[in-house]
Amino acid sequence: MTSNFIGVLWALTAVVGWGFGDYLIQKNSRELGIWKCLFFISLIGVIGLLPFVWGDLHLLFAVKALLWMGITGIAMTAGSIFVFESFKEGKLSIMEPVISAELPIAVLLSITLWHENLSLAGWLLVLTIFLGVLLAVTEHHAHLHYHKRIFEKGVAFAAAGALVNGFIDLLMGASSQEVSPLLTVWSVWLIGAIITFAYIIYRGEVGRLSRDFMRYPREILVLGILDTGAWVGFTFAAVRIPISITAAITEGYIIIAILMGLVVSREQLRQHQRAGAVIAAIGVILLAATTG
Repeated sequence: MTSNFIGVLWALTAVVGWGFGDYLIQKNSRELGIWKCLFFISLIGVIGLLPFVWGDLHLLFAVKALLWMGITGIAMTAGSIFVFESFKEGKLSIMEPVISAELPIAVLLSITLWHENLSLAGWLLVLTIFLGVLLAVTEHHAHLHYHKRIFEKGVAFAAAGALVNGFIDLLMGASSQEVSPLLTVWSVWLIGAIITFAYIIYRGEVGRLSRDFMRYPREILVLGILDTGAWVGFTFAAVRIPISITAAITEGYIIIAILMGLVVSREQLRQHQRAGAVIAAIGVILLAATTG
């Protein structure tokens, strides 16, 4: 198998992980709170990946590695907080179209800052995926009237989340190329665990962590494994195919998340949302096929 084909397979692994994991993130965030949910995800990732990165920990003593990991870890934690807060404060149907801007931001950053090249066909497929996702996550056309809802509650957090997440895609991919995919994910989770644990200490809620975990042990473990596995898939893909292509393919997780909403939560989709999901799926399949 070619390196490109393996990269596409890793990207599709991230699609599955995030597609199923997002449902659990939303549920656990509401039950446990944003910071505890992030802490448990980070802690599971740190413990689970430690045996696989133990022999590479010496790489973290290099200044370049510390710089990459530090910036990426802080960005990951901040981006997650922004997105979770937007969901908490605003309407999901209004926040999602804003957050989906993560894809074009990631692609533009990868090309301008990381000097990647994207063919005309690649640009068209990325645009197809973005438009499909935008349709799929938008319940009503009025939600696309950005000038009318710039002051909607939660929009500022969603916009910040989209911008930071675009940088995160670039940082995770670049860190993987410069240092190591697994070490990148492990280091980011370690920084996330430290930051969230410090905040939990500040809130005086450390004593409740074990009790909170025992309330939903299976869901928390599955969530941690899925989210960690998704980022492992993303980083391994990014060392084999361009970060811009990796970001575009992995955005297909929205399709699985939508299907989860239909099957598990019995949500109803409008006709344009169904069309958007189909368009995004076709774009992901074509981009994956041409890349692989």
